[in-house]
Amino acid sequence: MRVGLRIFRPQTIAWLREALQRGQLSRAALGRGICEREDWRNPKGEYCTASARKVLPTLAAQLDLPLPEAQPGPPACRPRSSPDPPGPSTGFTGSLAELGEVSVHWARTAAQRRLCAALLDQHHPLGPARAPGCRLSYLLAAAGGTLGVLSFVAAPFRLGPRDAFLGWDDRTRGAHIERILSNDRFVLVAGVQVKNLASHVLGKTLQRLARDWQQAHGVRPWMVETCVQSSRPGTSYKAAGWQCVGATRGRPPGAGGAVEAKTVWLRGLEPDWQQKLCQQPEQTLGQYPELVLDAEASWARREYLRSDLPDGRLRERLEQMGQSWERHPGEDLPAIFPHPAALRAATRLLHNGRMSAADILQPHREALLERVQVESTVLLVQDTTTLNYTNLRGVTRGLGPLQDRASSSRGLFVHAAVGFTEGGRPLGVSGLERWARPEQDPGQAAEREKESRRWFRGFEQGQQLGRCSPQTRVVVVGDRESDIFELFERQAERAAEAGLLVRVHLGRQRKVRVWDAAVRSEMIRPIEAQPDFEQALVTGRKVEIESQGGARAREKRTAVTEIRIGPVAVLPPKERAGEVAPLPAWLVRVLEPDPPPGEEGLEWLLLSSEGAATAQWAERIVSWYERRWGIEEYFRLLKTGTRIEDRRLRDAEALGKCLVFDVITAWRVFSLDRYARDAPETPAETVLTADELAVIEGVTEAERLRPPRERGQPVGPDIRSWVVLLARMRGWRPKKHRELPGNEVLWQAYRQLQTMVRYRQSLRGPP
Repeated sequence: MRVGLRIFRPQTIAWLREALQRGQLSRAALGRGICEREDWRNPKGEYCTASARKVLPTLAAQLDLPLPEAQPGPPACRPRSSPDPPGPSTGFTGSLAELGEVSVHWARTAAQRRLCAALLDQHHPLGPARAPGCRLSYLLAAAGGTLGVLSFVAAPFRLGPRDAFLGWDDRTRGAHIERILSNDRFVLVAGVQVKNLASHVLGKTLQRLARDWQQAHGVRPWMVETCVQSSRPGTSYKAAGWQCVGATRGRPPGAGGAVEAKTVWLRGLEPDWQQKLCQQPEQTLGQYPELVLDAEASWARREYLRSDLPDGRLRERLEQMGQSWERHPGEDLPAIFPHPAALRAATRLLHNGRMSAADILQPHREALLERVQVESTVLLVQDTTTLNYTNLRGVTRGLGPLQDRASSSRGLFVHAAVGFTEGGRPLGVSGLERWARPEQDPGQAAEREKESRRWFRGFEQGQQLGRCSPQTRVVVVGDRESDIFELFERQAERAAEAGLLVRVHLGRQRKVRVWDAAVRSEMIRPIEAQPDFEQALVTGRKVEIESQGGARAREKRTAVTEIRIGPVAVLPPKERAGEVAPLPAWLVRVLEPDPPPGEEGLEWLLLSSEGAATAQWAERIVSWYERRWGIEEYFRLLKTGTRIEDRRLRDAEALGKCLVFDVITAWRVFSLDRYARDAPETPAETVLTADELAVIEGVTEAERLRPPRERGQPVGPDIRSWVVLLARMRGWRPKKHRELPGNEVLWQAYRQLQTMVRYRQSLRGPP
């Protein structure tokens, strides 16, 4: 259950439901109970009971249970004994030196804070401040008495000139806004006229402000801001080193009615304050608890609910768009959003600069982590494909050449990292990046170096999954392009976080140090010659070779291979020889000794950070690499199923956001096929919704699509049985050599299923 950016644990919601049903606890007790179960604390370590009480009405409404009556508090106008503000009985006019030492006192006690309020009420045109949140007030005094008040509060979330000066987006603002304070009140008592007093007091206060605020509220601020009426020049702030960054007509918190335009002034409290505030926050993984949703909840709700977008309107719209993609998989945008207003809203969101493709993928990555954590081993397979948008050339901005720059083909490159179980079931997409090559050639070496960094970013995603899932071993798998020495070097630095498996690129002339038993000494050999010195541990191992088109076209066939494995030390490239130590690894050779006549024999050389000199490990590493074909099949389904290459949008950035929705939808259909193969005993109710199960059973029974002996009998609870029934809705029939449907059949059946589910829900009426 979610309120704002906070998702409450299922255990907390269960306790709250029981407490509300009993009706024995007050709102204060309920708020404290929520804080204790969620460990909801402020930076000082205190429970956020006030914030918890504020979310109680929303939580109670979602549970459809009444809250206890609010208990009456103290009278709003309770008389308080407030001492008369001390100060000079007559005004003081003179120089700063004649005034004497000016002291700045932190108003810690209730009496001192009441004194500040009285001085503001008497001498400040706006009276005491009413802004909500944290506050810190100072009393200004000299030998003659109290001179004035200077108070600071938490800064408003949005302030146009400030945000434009810092170049903030919503995510950066949300990460750093607590580091900014606002000087909301500054007043000197009437009759005190001392040149440079205001700037002197400001400078003296700022010397201690960061330290005092951290002591009071647990956060050290980096910057302070203030708003000055446009009719005033702000001379004292300028003299104290503040910078004017523009004007605003925004209404400050607690203000009512029309407000005068104000200039915005900023002042840093740290030497590198601007650099710190402009630093992009890193998106953390695993910040939300596990979701517990009812049987009626759609899969899109699980994949899009845990968004960390600061703007609640964007979070809500993101989830709505994900559900639209679920209801209309593989359709054009006008079919996904049939209402004109919904289509306009979706198009605006795809072109909205406040939400990136990474923001759309982020909640799906949270769901992926949840699935990763229940597995013992996860393979994060990464690969690159292209999207051809040549027909949009001249219409869509940001496309680039796909082949040589003289060619007319234009489109985007897409690099994805997809998590798989050892059995080949896709768990989700961990990373997705797309780019267009520039029209002007920057140089082959520079372009290759820039594009090769995608393999490092994919490996970093595997390390992040490994850090968040210490009980799961994450192994990043890549093809020959990812055979980069620095990638193994990165893996060796933090070997506990993730493993690495790549196919050797023979063109890079990699060399290894090995132990040659024949001559009983260590020798350096080319990596492709090393496996000849190892005994074949596995023979007769069958490897499925997928079909391939293009210049290296081949038919699908089965190769009978032998497998060798041995330890090696991978030597660094020639240009780094002597500065980097050799890296230990396991080298696996897969060889087809007797290929069919006219066929090129299969030969793989695999480098793995995981392994042992056993037949079991040799076969396991080979099976890991075979899972790499899963991402090829996934890319094919993405293009043929979602028809991503038929999307028509104004720029490549919008296409990239649209791609994320299509990628998640394609993963959903792809996982149905792999559930039936990898985990056939999985309960269907954990994969399909109650409406989907009811439609599949009803249609197959009404149209007599089940075998005669099964008609009228309950369908088995396992997902395999239901996937077969789903495919039967498209006319597919199991055969002896093909017991399960393919992805294309399932995609067509899934589209048909969603149409029927929508019709069923429309008959049932609104919830």
